[in-house]
Amino acid sequence: MDWCRRRLQPQEPATPPVDEWPTLQLTVDPTLHCPTPEICTGKSHLGARVAPVAVARLFREFDAVLAANNRRFIRMGYGNGYSGERFELALTRARDGAFQVGVLGRSSVDFGPPFTSVLEGLTGTLTLNTLDWREHEPIHVRFELRYYYDNDPAKWSTIEVCSETMPTREE
Repeated sequence: MDWCRRRLQPQEPATPPVDEWPTLQLTVDPTLHCPTPEICTGKSHLGARVAPVAVARLFREFDAVLAANNRRFIRMGYGNGYSGERFELALTRARDGAFQVGVLGRSSVDFGPPFTSVLEGLTGTLTLNTLDWREHEPIHVRFELRYYYDNDPAKWSTIEVCSETMPTREE
């Protein structure tokens, strides 16, 4: 029966290569200091009441990862018991040696995951207090994103997150 249920559930879309993710503006601000617990606020075309709220208990994850391939990822996911969103931000080096940021966003409905929808039109900024990540030394992260659902720019949402996290090494 479990096998049948897994086969009938929608699967997450394939993850495109990081180089194909929409890009964000990157800012390094050594004075950035984010409070703990996380702050998450947002708005949407339906009004603020359906957007993320400033309640840390909704977070499933907020972490920073130093990947084996020398890439750096910030992951944030939240849910309210009915729907949720997950964002992955990847810091990679461009050919000129500067860092660039790619972002992938997904959403779920009906007590997800799986995250069955890809968020479209992602734009925004990522601000970090440092690019010198060291395992188990805190970094401060702030990002602001705008995106939409169902290939319809009229169904827009925004999210602003500010938090401190400890980078860990990918296993």
